[in-house]
Amino acid sequence: MVNESVTLRDDLDIVSVDQFVKELRPFSKTQVTVTRRGYDVDGKNAIRLAELGAKAGDTVIVTCRGRDEAACLAAAVSMLR
Repeated sequence: MVNESVTLRDDLDIVSVDQFVKELRPFSKTQVTVTRRGYDVDGKNAIRLAELGAKAGDTVIVTCRGRDEAACLAAAVSMLR
């Protein structure tokens, strides 16, 4: 398991969430969780991510577990920063 705290550069609106989920598709063997204010959601579920209501400047924690967790975390963090 690896995780990183990230300050968002943009709002997590439906368009950015969709791009985020598409970027993580190659990491099918890795579970991704995004946490904001103690609320955890599946990082590969666009609806749940959008429900976080995260805005630019908010801090989220991205956690990855699985076979390609380090590469998955790097891809996720690069999309959010």
